[in-house]
Amino acid sequence: MGSYFAQCKTTFYCYDQNSVWAAADAGVRRHIDYTCLMFERDYMIIMDSDELKAWHEVGHATVCLHLGGDLDRIEFLEGNSQGFAVARGCYVMPDKERSVACGGFAAEFYLLQAGDIDGVDLNDPKDVAEVSARVFSNAWKDHQDFIGRTVTEDNDFTKEEKEEFMNYAIIRVAPIFDLYFSRMKLVVSELLAARSIEGLRMRELL
Repeated sequence: MGSYFAQCKTTFYCYDQNSVWAAADAGVRRHIDYTCLMFERDYMIIMDSDELKAWHEVGHATVCLHLGGDLDRIEFLEGNSQGFAVARGCYVMPDKERSVACGGFAAEFYLLQAGDIDGVDLNDPKDVAEVSARVFSNAWKDHQDFIGRTVTEDNDFTKEEKEEFMNYAIIRVAPIFDLYFSRMKLVVSELLAARSIEGLRMRELL
């Protein structure tokens, strides 16, 4: 599923459907070099866990609030067999909607690049390819919102659409989390404990 991820501190690599590795542009690499220095690894998150799902939705909501929008709440969908969570009522001006759509992907990138996802070796191309597919899959609906069209089996994302989404999330959206990361942890903890958090409460925590 698409292009995605990184080899920390050196080069950003895209993994496409033909298993071709290619260096992304220098602007992405510079941001990665900077991001790698931003973290202290004080805990590890399991891939596909409720915690990572919470981070994904908190990513959307943080971008929404940062850009002056309103948020109703974030909640886990109880009774859903896959344990999905959702950020409801992320209201922003139309010109900011694409940034909000990238928030979940950008949050997962931020955690992965920090080395906070358990069991992912960023120096192993197989690990990078696997996590690439999973993170793009997690953002499947977000990616459609970003490009403004419905994707079908016969009309998949184009290579250009994948690269635009990825680069926009990494270069323009992920740096927002530099301002909020420690407080986002508090939001995630409260969301995991209560299974829901109101937008006003999240605004207080941020």
